[in-house]
Formats: sequence, structure tokens, C-alpha cells
Amino acid sequence: MSKVKVYRYPNGAKIIYVEDKDAEFTYFTGEFKVGAVDEEKGKEGAAHFLEHMAFKSTTNMSEYERRKTLNIMCVNNNAYTGPYSISFVCSSLNELFNEGFKIYIDGVTNCKFDKGEVNKERKVILEEYKRGLSNPNRIAGRLGYRKMYKNSEFSHDIIGTKTSIQKISVNDLKEFYQKFTPDKFTIYGGGKMRASQYKKLMEKYLGKFLFMKDFKSIPQPIEEPIEKPKFYALNKDNAQTQVVLQMNIFNFYDLRKAALTYIDAAMNDVGGRLYVEARDKQGLLYDIGTNHGLNENCGWLALGFGCISDNVPKVLAIFKNCLKDIATNGLDKDEFQKIKNTIKVRLANAKISLNRKINNAYHDVRFNGCLLTDKERYAELENVTNENIKQVAQYLLDNQSYVIVGVGKGITQKHLESYKKA
Repeated sequence: MSKVKVYRYPNGAKIIYVEDKDAEFTYFTGEFKVGAVDEEKGKEGAAHFLEHMAFKSTTNMSEYERRKTLNIMCVNNNAYTGPYSISFVCSSLNELFNEGFKIYIDGVTNCKFDKGEVNKERKVILEEYKRGLSNPNRIAGRLGYRKMYKNSEFSHDIIGTKTSIQKISVNDLKEFYQKFTPDKFTIYGGGKMRASQYKKLMEKYLGKFLFMKDFKSIPQPIEEPIEKPKFYALNKDNAQTQVVLQMNIFNFYDLRKAALTYIDAAMNDVGGRLYVEARDKQGLLYDIGTNHGLNENCGWLALGFGCISDNVPKVLAIFKNCLKDIATNGLDKDEFQKIKNTIKVRLANAKISLNRKINNAYHDVRFNGCLLTDKERYAELENVTNENIKQVAQYLLDNQSYVIVGVGKGITQKHLESYKKA
């Protein structure tokens, strides 16, 4: 039986820990609600650059020593930068976690910011940037996200621009690091050790954030969504055109989110409406899918697929016609059953997967402010009606805050604009 403990600090920092006596691994994620949207003009990519520096030399160990030791101990360590946050991740066998965590987290708390290493990593990031330029799907996704908002804070790639990457200095990185304030800091993890022991370990190595008193917190900018559709066709000599439709929608707290989950599930996967119509019936493409994400202030729904350019209008029409049919008729019995079964699978996984337990506890605290029972967590999904689903599908059809990007050979704006008349 797992136990969840939440520790809240006066400065706003939090620790969320799932204690599981059967766990063989111990997990740590440290999330700072600071991301690409917090970067200054001309310093785009600073958050992502800073994430890279957490794996370099520290005031205690060289980069080589850290990597070698963590590899020998089989410590899984990584980090992720997004528009709104940076997350540092570490896990290992229980008996190795204390020592492995000490070495890993040293990069976050005691980064040396060696000028030579910064310049070396700059070359690596520029190569990462170039790799993105050769990936049409990535180009379409990035451009779509950049164009979804009016305000500049939300209109640049997380990785930055070629110019900004070349210009970011050691001082720029140190200045951005000062935005890591405790009110934006959440630790969530789990393992076999007692919650009180985990808390003590976190305070030992991350006390500079957990006990910080004097700090200046800067609020993140608020998204200003576009009000009219935008279309971007990039002609590149690819065998296939990659298309991304990204739509601004409601936030996490909107009650329509449960019905949206049903629509997304009905569209997706083998056997989903899009797959059956576009691939099985018409043979227009290899794969297609939708996904959605909801934050505190905003949300998005995205459609992604790849095909020859002349088929793009047909596929966009299939997506729109699926929405029209759902708005008129709702979902059928089989689609409801599929989603009900998915809910049951999630509940079953939550009982046996420590990672799922950790993530559930984190989302409970982040969005609801308290821990929920399994029944409370899925109550909204279980109570969705076809009328709810039809209303959300119509909302998506009426929504004019969307961007469509196509990247490939022969793609034109006319191909993409066909969605308006589909």
C-alpha cells in the first residue's frame, strides 16, 4: 500500500512523495516553473542552454567524473525544457539513490559555468538546432506553436535562434538561473525510503531553494491567442509533406476538458475515426493522430499527419468532417466503451505503477491543491454525456484561433486554407 506525503514550505516550495514499500527504484523530479516564455528578447534559448549546463562540471566534480560515476551506478538522469518549465529528472536502484542523487543534483545547485564548457556546449546546441531544420515534422510543430500567440514571449522556439545561441554568455546563463525561485519549485518523487528520510535528503542537497527567504519572483507572461486562422506553407524537397494543425482552446480548469478527452480518444489510435477513414478506407497516409494539453492559463489541441501535398486537403477535410459528425451525433456505443475501458486501465495502472502514482499525486497538488482519491480523479470522465461531447466538438468547429503549417514538396497555402471550406 502506497502512502503520499506533501510538504509545503513557507516560501512556496513543495515536496510530493509517494512511499511504496515494494518499490525497487527511487525517483526524483525537480520542476521549476521557469521556461522559454521567461527569456528576454535576444536571449532566446537561455532556459534550454541552462538545462544543458546542469550536466557539465561543478565546483565539486568535473564533467567527466560525474558522467563516469553516474554511468557506473546506472543512474538514469535527464532534464527537459518546455515553454513554461524546466524539469530535472533522476532515478536509480534504492541502494544507489542517495549517492547518485548527490552527484546528479550537484549540477543544478553548483554548476561551475566554465567559459570553455559553455562554448563547447554552444556547438552542441547549434548542432541540435541544425538537426531540427532537417526534420519537417519538427519544423511544422515548432512553427505552429510559435504562431499561436500574439505576444512575443510565446513566439520563439525553445531552443532559441541561431543568433541567440551564438550570443548567449556565461552572465546571461547566471542571470537566468536567478529566476529559479522557491515559489516556482516542486519536487515530486517516490520510492521505498520513508517520506521523512526523502524530505531530509532533499533538504540536504536542495536547501538553497527549500529554505530561501529573500528572493524576487517574476510572474510568467499571459498568453494572448491569435483571433484568426493562420496558414504557413514551407516548400521543401521531402518525400512527404508534414502537416500540423494547432488550435488554442480552454485551460485545465474548464469543465469541458473531460468531453475533450473523449473526442481525442475517439479520433486516435488504430481503430480511431481518423485512422479508419484516412488510412483504412482511403489509403491517404501511413499515420495520423491528435493530442491535447491543458495548462493553468491555456490549452491546445493538435492534429498531425504526413502525406503527399495533393492529399493534404482531403485529410484536413476528414478531420473536420469527424468533428462535424461528433457535433451532430456524438459518439457511438463502441467508442464510449473504448474510453470507459481506457479509464479502467488507467485506474489499474495507478495501483501498480509507482510512476503513475507519483504523476497522479503531482497533478492533484498542482491543479487541485490537494490529493484526490482514484474515484475523485476520474469522476469527471465517468460522468461525461453525449450532449457534453457534442457541445465541445461544436466549440472546436467554431474556433478560429488556430494555425496550420505544412512542410514538404509542392505544398501551398491553398492546400492548407482548404480547411476553412471543408
